Amino acid sequence: MDEYLGSDAQVRVQARVAALAAWIEATPGAVNGVRLLATDNPEVLGWPVIFHHLGEDGLFGFRVVTGDEMARIGDRVGAEGYHLVHWQVFLGEPEEVSPRVAGVLAQGLPAGYCVLGEEACSEPVMVDAARRLMVECGISPFPMSVLLGRRGPCNLTLIVDAEAKLAACAFCYFPYGPHSAWHRHAWGGLVAVSSAHRGRGLGTLVNALMARAAFEKLGARGLQEYISADNAASRAMVERCGLSHDGDSFACVASRAAAKFTR
Repeated sequence: MDEYLGSDAQVRVQARVAALAAWIEATPGAVNGVRLLATDNPEVLGWPVIFHHLGEDGLFGFRVVTGDEMARIGDRVGAEGYHLVHWQVFLGEPEEVSPRVAGVLAQGLPAGYCVLGEEACSEPVMVDAARRLMVECGISPFPMSVLLGRRGPCNLTLIVDAEAKLAACAFCYFPYGPHSAWHRHAWGGLVAVSSAHRGRGLGTLVNALMARAAFEKLGARGLQEYISADNAASRAMVERCGLSHDGDSFACVASRAAAKFTR
């Protein structure tokens, strides 16, 4: 199976991020966004580095910045002809998230569905099915090696129906290196539900399972999820799982196009 799934531009950038993994881990301010290079501290990483990668890749991410910082970033990249697209940031720590997740999971899965075990979730055929479900839902998937855990600690959560066909998925991993204030805080996302299985609450359930894994399996200190301001359904999903909207925190991507690159 191919390592990458997506457009030529998406594949090219993901391959570059993979090649830079050691540099990202060692460099203060650098963040491994998997689908793009990012920063959680532009001033520490340095604008010459940011603009170099913007020129090479055509896009660059900014993680957990304030509204004022986002405005300054927008002005800075706008002067060079780039657009800035942003998401709201939802944050949660174990003591906030775990009780809410337990409440969601106590309701159980709808009849006919089950959660795949860890061994089954590491089968390449199931991982590939998850990638294709993401594409079906308009999400740019991560590479196979990332979803399989070959590039670092992570968790892929899969829910299947009575015929063992994939119904929903979610994923979490650690994007921040040891120099970051967010080190050991997991990012959660890639939540996708097959069109044939919507309306049963599977999105919230798979997100809750992913959040539980982030804390109980990976030992995360916190969990981040990024939601578009107009995506009310996803906002309700993450809030049911105990994450809270940090009103003055945003995640942004600068690119030449006004459309979102990863979704």
